[in-house]
Order: sequence, then C-alpha cells, then structure tokens
Amino acid sequence: MIEIYLKDDITIVRIPDKDKWGNPLPTVDVAAKGKIDYGTKLIRDTNGREVVSSARITLSPDTTITHADKIHFDGINHVILAIEKKKDFKTRAQIVSVA
Repeated sequence: MIEIYLKDDITIVRIPDKDKWGNPLPTVDVAAKGKIDYGTKLIRDTNGREVVSSARITLSPDTTITHADKIHFDGINHVILAIEKKKDFKTRAQIVSVA
C-alpha cells in the first residue's frame, strides 16, 4: 500500500566489506523508489548523539538498507543517520533520516 506514495527516484549506494587484503571493494548502486521529505529535524544517531537531519526518506519495508550504506539523490551521497521501522500489526514502511 505504501508503494503508491514512493515516487522519488533514489539510489542506495551499498558499501561492501573489504577484500582479504584489506582493500575496499567497489560500491554497488541499487535503484529504488522512495518519498523524500525535506526539512531539518533533530534526531539521535546510532551512537546516541543529537544530530540534525536534512531530509527523511520513506522506503518500502522490503527494501534492504543498513547504516553503512549511503543514499544518493540531488547529486549528493547522503549519510544515513537513523533507520526507523513504522508498523502497526506488520511493518508498513521504513523512515531513513539522512544528513
């Protein structure tokens, strides 16, 4: 049901682990749909520090995303500050706050 609201094109930039010699592997770009809501909001990051988010992106609940990934839109790779799962009886959406 949430998919009808996800009209913005975004790219999830997956940062893979390092190879056996410790060299970084190339990133993997995954195209996705989301709903971008611009606006500053004070949130807590994964370390508990208060940070300011510049946008919140609503994603489908079956979109795989981690805090190590980045989200690319408006020509910028945005750092993921927080990931929230919104649910009632089942997960309905993910809200990703970015810097």
